[in-house]
Amino acid sequence: MPSLASVGRFIAHNPGTVAGIGAGVGAAANVGREAMSGSPNKNYLGATTRGALAGGLAGGAAGGIARAGRDVMLLRPELSGAGDVAKATAQHIGEGASNFVQRQFHGLTGFGGKDQAYLDRIGMAGSNTSAAKARLANLRAEDQLSNLGKPGWGPSWVKDHNAHNAATAGINDALHKEVSGLATEGAIGDKMRGLGMTSAPGAVKAMVTNPRESSRAIWDQLRAGGKMGVGLGVGVPLASSAASIARGDESAHGGQTVGEKVLRAGANVGGGLAFGGLPVVSNMIAGGLTEAAAGRVGRALSPRPTTIADAAPRIG
Repeated sequence: MPSLASVGRFIAHNPGTVAGIGAGVGAAANVGREAMSGSPNKNYLGATTRGALAGGLAGGAAGGIARAGRDVMLLRPELSGAGDVAKATAQHIGEGASNFVQRQFHGLTGFGGKDQAYLDRIGMAGSNTSAAKARLANLRAEDQLSNLGKPGWGPSWVKDHNAHNAATAGINDALHKEVSGLATEGAIGDKMRGLGMTSAPGAVKAMVTNPRESSRAIWDQLRAGGKMGVGLGVGVPLASSAASIARGDESAHGGQTVGEKVLRAGANVGGGLAFGGLPVVSNMIAGGLTEAAAGRVGRALSPRPTTIADAAPRIG
Protein backbone atom coordinates (compact mmCIF):
# COMPACT_ATOMS: atom_id res chain seq x y z
CA MET A 1 0.00 0.00 0.00
CA PRO A 2 1.50 3.41 -0.95
CA SER A 3 2.51 5.71 1.87
CA LEU A 4 0.84 9.05 2.53
CA ALA A 5 4.02 10.81 1.36
CA SER A 6 3.93 8.88 -1.94
CA VAL A 7 0.30 9.86 -2.51
CA GLY A 8 1.16 13.48 -1.77
CA ARG A 9 4.00 13.41 -4.27
CA PHE A 10 1.73 11.87 -6.91
CA ILE A 11 -0.84 14.65 -6.45
CA ALA A 12 1.88 17.31 -6.56
CA HIS A 13 3.42 15.93 -9.76
CA ASN A 14 0.10 15.25 -11.53
CA PRO A 15 -2.28 18.18 -10.92
CA GLY A 16 -3.92 17.64 -14.32
CA THR A 17 -4.67 14.01 -13.51
CA VAL A 18 -6.09 15.03 -10.15
CA ALA A 19 -8.33 17.58 -11.89
CA GLY A 20 -9.53 14.86 -14.25
CA ILE A 21 -10.26 12.50 -11.38
CA GLY A 22 -12.11 15.29 -9.60
CA ALA A 23 -14.19 15.96 -12.72
CA GLY A 24 -15.12 12.28 -13.00
CA VAL A 25 -16.02 11.94 -9.34
CA GLY A 26 -17.99 15.19 -9.39
CA ALA A 27 -19.93 14.14 -12.49
CA ALA A 28 -20.74 10.70 -11.05
CA ALA A 29 -21.82 12.17 -7.71
CA ASN A 30 -24.08 14.74 -9.35
CA VAL A 31 -25.67 12.17 -11.65
CA GLY A 32 -26.32 9.98 -8.60
CA ARG A 33 -27.99 12.87 -6.78
CA GLU A 34 -30.07 13.65 -9.86
CA ALA A 35 -31.16 10.01 -10.16
CA MET A 36 -32.23 9.94 -6.49
CA SER A 37 -34.06 13.26 -6.67
CA GLY A 38 -37.83 13.31 -6.77
CA SER A 39 -37.95 15.57 -9.81
CA PRO A 40 -40.03 14.14 -12.70
CA ASN A 41 -37.86 16.00 -15.24
CA LYS A 42 -34.35 14.78 -14.60
CA ASN A 43 -31.54 16.64 -16.38
CA TYR A 44 -28.64 14.19 -16.45
CA LEU A 45 -26.61 16.21 -18.97
CA GLY A 46 -26.81 19.34 -16.85
CA ALA A 47 -25.98 17.38 -13.71
CA THR A 48 -22.97 15.79 -15.39
CA THR A 49 -21.68 19.15 -16.64
CA ARG A 50 -22.11 20.92 -13.31
CA GLY A 51 -20.57 18.03 -11.38
CA ALA A 52 -17.61 17.72 -13.75
CA LEU A 53 -16.96 21.46 -13.61
CA ALA A 54 -17.14 21.65 -9.82
CA GLY A 55 -15.10 18.47 -9.34
CA GLY A 56 -12.51 19.50 -11.92
CA LEU A 57 -12.05 22.91 -10.34
CA ALA A 58 -11.75 21.39 -6.87
CA GLY A 59 -9.31 18.72 -8.08
CA GLY A 60 -7.28 21.25 -10.05
CA ALA A 61 -7.08 23.57 -7.05
CA ALA A 62 -6.01 20.72 -4.78
CA GLY A 63 -3.38 19.57 -7.28
CA GLY A 64 -2.12 23.12 -7.78
CA ILE A 65 -1.76 23.76 -4.06
CA ALA A 66 -0.06 20.39 -3.56
CA ARG A 67 2.38 21.13 -6.38
CA ALA A 68 3.14 24.58 -4.96
CA GLY A 69 3.81 23.05 -1.56
CA ARG A 70 6.07 20.37 -3.01
CA ASP A 71 7.94 22.97 -5.07
CA VAL A 72 8.58 25.01 -1.95
CA MET A 73 9.97 21.94 -0.18
CA LEU A 74 12.26 21.19 -3.15
CA LEU A 75 13.47 24.76 -3.54
CA ARG A 76 13.86 25.36 0.21
CA PRO A 77 14.99 22.09 1.81
CA GLU A 78 16.04 24.00 4.93
CA LEU A 79 12.39 24.44 5.95
CA SER A 80 11.38 22.22 8.83
CA GLY A 81 7.92 21.65 10.17
CA ALA A 82 4.52 21.70 8.49
CA GLY A 83 3.85 25.23 9.72
CA ASP A 84 6.91 26.69 8.01
CA VAL A 85 6.11 24.85 4.77
CA ALA A 86 2.47 25.99 4.84
CA LYS A 87 3.47 29.61 5.43
CA ALA A 88 6.08 29.51 2.64
CA THR A 89 3.57 27.84 0.29
CA ALA A 90 0.98 30.55 0.92
CA GLN A 91 3.63 33.18 0.21
CA HIS A 92 4.70 31.32 -2.94
CA ILE A 93 1.11 31.18 -4.25
CA GLY A 94 0.55 34.85 -3.40
CA GLU A 95 3.70 35.92 -5.22
CA GLY A 96 2.69 33.83 -8.23
CA ALA A 97 -0.73 35.49 -8.38
CA SER A 98 0.81 38.95 -7.98
CA ASN A 99 3.36 38.30 -10.73
CA PHE A 100 0.60 37.04 -13.03
CA VAL A 101 -1.35 40.29 -12.60
CA GLN A 102 1.80 42.37 -13.10
CA ARG A 103 2.64 40.49 -16.32
CA GLN A 104 -0.79 41.28 -17.75
CA PHE A 105 -0.48 44.94 -16.71
CA HIS A 106 2.95 45.15 -18.34
CA GLY A 107 1.59 43.47 -21.48
CA LEU A 108 -1.21 46.03 -21.85
CA THR A 109 0.60 49.21 -20.79
CA GLY A 110 4.32 48.58 -21.22
CA PHE A 111 4.93 49.41 -17.55
CA GLY A 112 8.52 48.57 -16.65
CA GLY A 113 9.70 48.87 -20.26
CA LYS A 114 12.79 46.81 -21.00
CA ASP A 115 14.04 46.68 -17.41
CA GLN A 116 15.44 43.14 -17.36
CA ALA A 117 15.46 42.83 -13.56
CA TYR A 118 11.78 43.78 -13.42
CA LEU A 119 10.85 41.41 -16.27
CA ASP A 120 12.75 38.60 -14.53
CA ARG A 121 11.02 39.30 -11.24
CA ILE A 122 7.50 39.10 -12.68
CA GLY A 123 8.39 35.98 -14.69
CA MET A 124 8.34 37.24 -18.27
CA ALA A 125 9.80 34.78 -20.80
CA GLY A 126 13.59 35.06 -21.08
CA SER A 127 16.77 33.08 -20.49
CA ASN A 128 16.88 33.82 -16.74
CA THR A 129 13.24 32.82 -16.28
CA SER A 130 13.82 29.65 -18.31
CA ALA A 131 16.90 28.80 -16.25
CA ALA A 132 14.86 29.04 -13.04
CA LYS A 133 12.12 26.86 -14.55
CA ALA A 134 14.71 24.32 -15.75
CA ARG A 135 16.21 24.10 -12.25
CA LEU A 136 12.77 23.42 -10.79
CA ALA A 137 12.08 20.85 -13.53
CA ASN A 138 15.26 18.99 -12.59
CA LEU A 139 14.31 19.02 -8.91
CA ARG A 140 10.84 17.69 -9.76
CA ALA A 141 12.33 14.91 -11.90
CA GLU A 142 14.72 13.91 -9.11
CA ASP A 143 11.79 13.87 -6.71
CA GLN A 144 9.78 11.65 -9.06
CA LEU A 145 12.72 9.27 -9.48
CA SER A 146 13.20 8.99 -5.73
CA ASN A 147 9.48 8.25 -5.39
CA LEU A 148 9.85 5.24 -7.68
CA GLY A 149 11.83 3.41 -5.03
CA LYS A 150 13.83 0.31 -5.87
CA PRO A 151 12.49 -2.86 -7.51
CA GLY A 152 12.21 -5.90 -5.31
CA TRP A 153 14.18 -9.14 -5.52
CA GLY A 154 11.23 -11.53 -5.45
CA PRO A 155 9.85 -13.83 -8.17
CA SER A 156 8.81 -10.83 -10.32
CA TRP A 157 12.35 -9.39 -10.32
CA VAL A 158 12.60 -9.07 -14.13
CA LYS A 159 9.14 -7.56 -14.47
CA ASP A 160 9.77 -5.10 -11.63
CA HIS A 161 13.13 -4.04 -13.05
CA ASN A 162 11.71 -3.57 -16.55
CA ALA A 163 8.85 -1.45 -15.20
CA HIS A 164 11.27 0.56 -13.05
CA ASN A 165 13.62 1.17 -15.99
CA ALA A 166 10.73 2.18 -18.27
CA ALA A 167 9.41 4.64 -15.68
CA THR A 168 12.91 6.09 -15.16
CA ALA A 169 13.43 6.49 -18.90
CA GLY A 170 10.02 8.16 -19.23
CA ILE A 171 10.80 10.72 -16.53
CA ASN A 172 14.24 11.51 -17.98
CA ASP A 173 12.84 11.80 -21.50
CA ALA A 174 10.09 14.17 -20.35
CA LEU A 175 12.69 16.24 -18.48
CA HIS A 176 14.92 16.47 -21.57
CA LYS A 177 12.01 17.68 -23.72
CA GLU A 178 10.92 20.22 -21.12
CA VAL A 179 14.41 21.67 -20.64
CA SER A 180 14.96 21.82 -24.41
CA GLY A 181 11.66 23.66 -24.84
CA LEU A 182 12.56 26.06 -22.04
CA ALA A 183 15.89 26.87 -23.72
CA THR A 184 14.08 27.77 -26.95
CA GLU A 185 11.48 29.76 -25.03
CA GLY A 186 14.21 31.67 -23.21
CA ALA A 187 16.09 32.57 -26.41
CA ILE A 188 12.91 33.84 -28.09
CA GLY A 189 11.93 35.69 -24.92
CA ASP A 190 15.28 37.48 -24.85
CA LYS A 191 14.75 38.58 -28.44
CA MET A 192 11.23 39.81 -27.67
CA ARG A 193 12.52 41.69 -24.64
CA GLY A 194 15.29 43.34 -26.62
CA LEU A 195 12.80 44.59 -29.21
CA GLY A 196 10.32 45.68 -26.54
CA MET A 197 7.68 43.30 -27.89
CA THR A 198 6.58 42.04 -24.47
CA SER A 199 3.88 44.75 -24.34
CA ALA A 200 1.27 46.01 -26.80
CA PRO A 201 2.70 49.55 -27.06
CA GLY A 202 6.22 48.14 -27.44
CA ALA A 203 5.12 45.63 -30.10
CA VAL A 204 3.43 48.35 -32.16
CA LYS A 205 6.50 50.57 -31.87
CA ALA A 206 8.85 47.73 -32.82
CA MET A 207 6.77 46.82 -35.88
CA VAL A 208 6.93 50.45 -37.06
CA THR A 209 10.56 51.26 -36.23
CA ASN A 210 12.18 47.86 -36.80
CA PRO A 211 9.87 45.78 -39.01
CA ARG A 212 12.54 43.36 -40.25
CA GLU A 213 13.79 42.22 -36.84
CA SER A 214 10.26 42.26 -35.42
CA SER A 215 8.98 40.06 -38.22
CA ARG A 216 11.91 37.70 -37.74
CA ALA A 217 11.19 37.43 -34.01
CA ILE A 218 7.52 36.70 -34.72
CA TRP A 219 8.48 34.01 -37.23
CA ASP A 220 10.93 32.42 -34.79
CA GLN A 221 8.22 32.28 -32.13
CA LEU A 222 5.68 30.84 -34.56
CA ARG A 223 8.15 28.24 -35.83
CA ALA A 224 9.06 27.20 -32.27
CA GLY A 225 5.46 26.11 -31.80
CA GLY A 226 5.78 23.63 -34.69
CA LYS A 227 2.88 22.77 -36.97
CA MET A 228 0.45 23.19 -34.10
CA GLY A 229 1.74 26.71 -33.45
CA VAL A 230 1.33 27.69 -37.10
CA GLY A 231 -2.12 26.12 -37.18
CA LEU A 232 -3.34 27.89 -34.05
CA GLY A 233 -1.67 31.20 -34.89
CA VAL A 234 -2.64 31.42 -38.56
CA GLY A 235 -4.71 28.47 -39.79
CA VAL A 236 -7.56 28.52 -37.26
CA PRO A 237 -8.20 32.31 -37.42
CA LEU A 238 -8.08 32.29 -41.24
CA ALA A 239 -10.39 29.29 -41.51
CA SER A 240 -12.98 30.80 -39.17
CA SER A 241 -12.80 34.16 -40.97
CA ALA A 242 -13.01 32.57 -44.43
CA ALA A 243 -16.34 30.94 -43.59
CA SER A 244 -17.74 34.28 -42.48
CA ILE A 245 -16.39 36.17 -45.51
CA ALA A 246 -17.82 33.50 -47.83
CA ARG A 247 -21.34 34.37 -46.60
CA GLY A 248 -20.89 37.83 -48.06
CA ASP A 249 -22.46 41.09 -46.89
CA GLU A 250 -24.80 40.41 -43.96
CA SER A 251 -25.32 44.02 -42.93
CA ALA A 252 -28.93 44.06 -44.16
CA HIS A 253 -29.74 41.62 -41.37
CA GLY A 254 -27.71 43.38 -38.69
CA GLY A 255 -24.49 41.52 -39.47
CA GLN A 256 -21.14 42.71 -40.79
CA THR A 257 -20.17 44.09 -44.16
CA VAL A 258 -17.55 42.31 -46.23
CA GLY A 259 -15.12 45.14 -45.50
CA GLU A 260 -15.57 44.64 -41.75
CA LYS A 261 -15.04 40.91 -42.07
CA VAL A 262 -11.88 41.24 -44.16
CA LEU A 263 -10.27 43.83 -41.90
CA ARG A 264 -11.28 41.93 -38.77
CA ALA A 265 -9.73 38.77 -40.22
CA GLY A 266 -6.49 40.58 -41.00
CA ALA A 267 -6.40 42.17 -37.54
CA ASN A 268 -7.19 38.84 -35.90
CA VAL A 269 -4.20 37.11 -37.52
CA GLY A 270 -1.86 40.12 -37.55
CA GLY A 271 -2.64 41.14 -33.99
CA GLY A 272 -2.25 37.60 -32.74
CA LEU A 273 1.20 37.36 -34.32
CA ALA A 274 2.40 40.86 -33.42
CA PHE A 275 1.29 40.47 -29.81
CA GLY A 276 2.72 36.94 -29.49
CA GLY A 277 5.27 38.12 -26.94
CA LEU A 278 2.57 39.34 -24.55
CA PRO A 279 1.26 37.29 -21.61
CA VAL A 280 -1.88 35.31 -22.44
CA VAL A 281 -4.62 37.54 -20.98
CA SER A 282 -3.14 40.82 -22.20
CA ASN A 283 -2.59 39.16 -25.60
CA MET A 284 -6.30 38.33 -25.83
CA ILE A 285 -7.36 41.83 -24.72
CA ALA A 286 -4.97 43.64 -27.07
CA GLY A 287 -5.92 41.35 -29.95
CA GLY A 288 -9.63 41.89 -29.28
CA LEU A 289 -9.23 45.67 -29.19
CA THR A 290 -7.24 45.60 -32.43
CA GLU A 291 -9.87 43.47 -34.15
CA ALA A 292 -12.67 45.76 -32.93
CA ALA A 293 -10.84 48.85 -34.20
CA ALA A 294 -10.29 47.20 -37.58
CA GLY A 295 -13.99 46.36 -37.71
CA ARG A 296 -14.90 50.01 -37.15
CA VAL A 297 -12.61 51.04 -40.00
CA GLY A 298 -14.18 48.42 -42.26
CA ARG A 299 -17.67 49.58 -41.31
CA ALA A 300 -16.74 53.17 -42.10
CA LEU A 301 -15.35 52.19 -45.50
CA SER A 302 -18.43 50.12 -46.37
CA PRO A 303 -21.37 51.50 -44.33
CA ARG A 304 -24.45 49.41 -43.66
CA PRO A 305 -27.59 50.09 -45.70
CA THR A 306 -29.76 52.70 -44.02
CA THR A 307 -33.07 52.03 -45.77
CA ILE A 308 -35.00 49.04 -47.03
CA ALA A 309 -34.50 50.26 -50.57
CA ASP A 310 -30.72 50.42 -50.03
CA ALA A 311 -30.72 46.94 -48.53
CA ALA A 312 -32.76 45.37 -51.33
CA PRO A 313 -30.85 43.60 -54.11
CA ARG A 314 -30.50 45.61 -57.29
CA ILE A 315 -31.48 44.07 -60.61
CA GLY A 316 -30.11 45.30 -63.89
